[in-house]
Amino acid sequence: MATFSGTYPLNTFDVWPFACFHARVFYDTVLNALAGWEPSWESGCQTWPGDDGVKYNDGIDSFLHGLRRLSAEHGTNLPIRDKGKGKTSLIEEPSMVIFIERAERLCENLPELIVPLSRLAELARVRVNVILLSSMRWADLRPPLGAAPDPYFLDVEPLTKPDIIQRLVSAFRETSEALASSGEPSMTYHPGLLSFYEHYAEMIYGTVSLYTNDPIELQYIAAARWPGFVKPVVWQQDGDHSNGDHELDIQLPNTDGRLRLFKYFSSSFTRALEALYPRLTNAADWASENDYDPTEGLPEIQPGGERQKARTVLGID
Repeated sequence: MATFSGTYPLNTFDVWPFACFHARVFYDTVLNALAGWEPSWESGCQTWPGDDGVKYNDGIDSFLHGLRRLSAEHGTNLPIRDKGKGKTSLIEEPSMVIFIERAERLCENLPELIVPLSRLAELARVRVNVILLSSMRWADLRPPLGAAPDPYFLDVEPLTKPDIIQRLVSAFRETSEALASSGEPSMTYHPGLLSFYEHYAEMIYGTVSLYTNDPIELQYIAAARWPGFVKPVVWQQDGDHSNGDHELDIQLPNTDGRLRLFKYFSSSFTRALEALYPRLTNAADWASENDYDPTEGLPEIQPGGERQKARTVLGID
């Protein structure tokens, strides 16, 4: 994306290294985004700068030339306002920021780019900053023999268990409120299930955190498993729960009932991790394929007159 702020225009672009499997893809992706260029089928999916036939993806040198041209074009075409005189004037050079998430993936896929990216402003001779966000320390990312200068870096401590669980619970609350305000409330995210979801989040954390404590990944896995996990509880409520009536008084399982549920679904937490963490599938498809089937075992839910029996099995008072 490209945005402009303050006295100088600021072009920012967020790069996901795992989507850039080749240096050419990386160069084109960065230049297209900074220039606000969107390739289209009608134009033959041409990359920036378009139909003049010039390419800036042959190597690091051509990429640097592309940055210089981009800087010159934006510096010529982007006006700013002089607050003192109330007039507009042209600036000479914009500032650009390239933000690279999961930089450790860049080291795996395109290690030859680490050194030039760490010295990009020096090599390109334009106002450009590169920010690397990684779960690894710079000492583990940097090339050997001091080829890359030491950057200014910040160590951010990982979230604690209570912080992550609170984040998951907050996501549930926000989803519940958003569905209610949209006029399409869902029993899956009924406000009365909030305390039950907090217990569920603790169980998810206990299983998944052995492999990853990334709160985004935990939230993704928790969101995929929750609809099927909570379905036995939702199904056993009195009244019409098909429309997500938020006025309905939710009756939650007691301690024994919760333990039965967690024992029944515990193996699916690991299956969700194995499928969703490497993105072998997406959360919606996984949730559909692993939805709760009342005919397969606990809780022994049967339609009609068997509902009270099921309530007893789950321990709902």
